[in-house]
Amino acid sequence: MTPSPTPSAPQAPGGYGRDGGRRPGGGGRGRGPRKQTESEALGLTETVVSINRVSKTVKGGKRFSFGAL
Repeated sequence: MTPSPTPSAPQAPGGYGRDGGRRPGGGGRGRGPRKQTESEALGLTETVVSINRVSKTVKGGKRFSFGAL
């Protein structure tokens, strides 16, 4: 009797492997040169006066939210 090749496990379709699940369009580069905004063109500056931190206890832990004035 001759040994017959045993079928291997079916391969998963692309996108399920270690590197296959990445989203397209990555690359770690910025979006290009930063354009001057309208407030910079007018010579306006922003100053943070205070930061409000609110924590809400939920089933999985704590949920934090922040607000700047």
